[in-house]
Amino acid sequence: MRFKKFMGGALAATLTIAAFSGGVISAEAEDSAPEGSAFNVAAPYTEGGDEMAGYLYVHFIDQEQNAKKEQVYFSISPNAKEWYVLNDGNPVAESTLGERGIRDPYILRKHDGTGYYIIATDLSIYNINGNWGQSQQAGSHNIIVWETADLTDLGEPRMVEIAPENATCTWAPEAIWDDEKDAYMVFWSVLAKKSWNNNGTREEGMDWTHHVYRCYTDDFITFTEPEIYIESEQQTIDSTIIREGDTYYRFTKVETNRDADFYDPQYGSKTIFMEKSKSLSGEFEMVSTYKIDGKHWSQSTGFEGPAIFKLNERDSGGKDQWCLMLDDYGGIGYTPFITDDITRGEFTKSADISFDAHGRHGAFLTLTKNEFDALCTKYGLQLEESEREHKEVFSMSFEDNAEVNTGSAAATLSGTLEYVDGVKEGTEAAKFDGQDHIAIDGSALAGLDGFTVSFAAKLNHPTGGASGRSWIFYAAANNDNVTWAQEKYVGLIWGENGSEDIAAQRFWNGRSPAPSKQVAASVSEWKHITVVFGKRHTTIFVNGEQVARTRSSIDLTTILGANPTIYIGRAQWGGGEYSNCVLDEYKIHNWGMTAEEVKKNYQDVMGIAE
Repeated sequence: MRFKKFMGGALAATLTIAAFSGGVISAEAEDSAPEGSAFNVAAPYTEGGDEMAGYLYVHFIDQEQNAKKEQVYFSISPNAKEWYVLNDGNPVAESTLGERGIRDPYILRKHDGTGYYIIATDLSIYNINGNWGQSQQAGSHNIIVWETADLTDLGEPRMVEIAPENATCTWAPEAIWDDEKDAYMVFWSVLAKKSWNNNGTREEGMDWTHHVYRCYTDDFITFTEPEIYIESEQQTIDSTIIREGDTYYRFTKVETNRDADFYDPQYGSKTIFMEKSKSLSGEFEMVSTYKIDGKHWSQSTGFEGPAIFKLNERDSGGKDQWCLMLDDYGGIGYTPFITDDITRGEFTKSADISFDAHGRHGAFLTLTKNEFDALCTKYGLQLEESEREHKEVFSMSFEDNAEVNTGSAAATLSGTLEYVDGVKEGTEAAKFDGQDHIAIDGSALAGLDGFTVSFAAKLNHPTGGASGRSWIFYAAANNDNVTWAQEKYVGLIWGENGSEDIAAQRFWNGRSPAPSKQVAASVSEWKHITVVFGKRHTTIFVNGEQVARTRSSIDLTTILGANPTIYIGRAQWGGGEYSNCVLDEYKIHNWGMTAEEVKKNYQDVMGIAE
């Protein structure tokens, strides 16, 4: 492949595209352009008064059981909190070029505002039978490019070669407009020959190592010769860059293993470091105040694929806020960290922004209202805000009478509860033992597309089997017995099969993934537990902190019907399974609480000062 060349900061030659052959670009250079000629690129994109009203997350799915997972997926959010996978969880675009799959997609607007580019790694781990060694040592030199004027129709991709000859892979490409070059700087991760020897001086032919390379383009068809962009004794990959004012902030992963000869504890292993510069081609310096959730960044390990975006003022309370997403490759996926000051880089983990754990290394784009609405219309997504008043439809503190509650839904006790000391001094709680349970009128949940169950609990040691389980919440469309593989209910169970896990089940015609978390048994220690059954996610909080979350495609109204059966301390398995625990301050809220609301409720119930 032949490339454009830079001459004194401007592109000196043009390329004429001869043909597309199966999506692969072939080109011949025309070296007749005058020296110093620059790209003809129009003025930068401006919002044009169109309100910024949402976000797009472009990603792949890290489940390599079939080739469809390593393709382009879209998720959108109206508020950067709840994210919805579009196209019924299917890809919005696919590549049949090269390795017939993509990973690490990145999206950016065209500088002239006429459309978008999506660029991605040419790689399918599924299609090479899970051979990660092959993907690194004999990988593609190409990237896959989509160019479109409309996010609802990406069209067909093209494949272009950008990597140097001595590279063995071309991973995680990204791009940013460079005013100094009047072109897009494309940068990506490469495994190539190390060019620094052990004495710190340059020497070719050293060991293989990870670098970040770059090149330039004005059209994502023809590119300049690749060159090393980031290189150090620490192996580096997965760079991302955001511009704020006149400063570029760059986040990069340290790929070095702890057992490497050149491991440096100042950098750590599998960490993300932050730098800044006034120029993309200038010297970048470390941001000395950069921290991840209160810790020096070198102590925050197990992350890759950093992505950063600025929140809309509507979603940040009118102040400047940035969200740094770090991909926890241990199975959690993207974890959000927020800062109010990008210049200091002090990022704090945010439980109030949550993502589907299946989405992996990708990129984020702030959307205008027109763009957001067009995607919703294209893929049939309705996100009308509920206008119902937020309230507790059921609230029981178990003072004197288990049938007395301050909510609107009536309750009926079956059995005889034992009353013991409550979560606060001088109050009472109820001990459920055997077949004692409470039925709640179905009006509490009728028609709700989201709700929250919260309570304080002392959990007795499970004994295994049905008798060892504690059903803390159960709701279904009717009072019929549950049939295996045809389950239709939502429920909260602790101690199944002798474990100390609490699981929030949300089943429809069979089992589906349920968030769960170990919560150690204790007959002396109160734990406050909250489960948010949201429109698309089910989330568990323990003592005000999120501990587990799973996406669900089944609406709650479908599962529960118009007048559901609701129990505390019972489920309809085999004619009845019950509970063995102590409960207090049991509440059902008629909306899906935010993380902030969950924390405040926990503090109020447990008597903890903010």
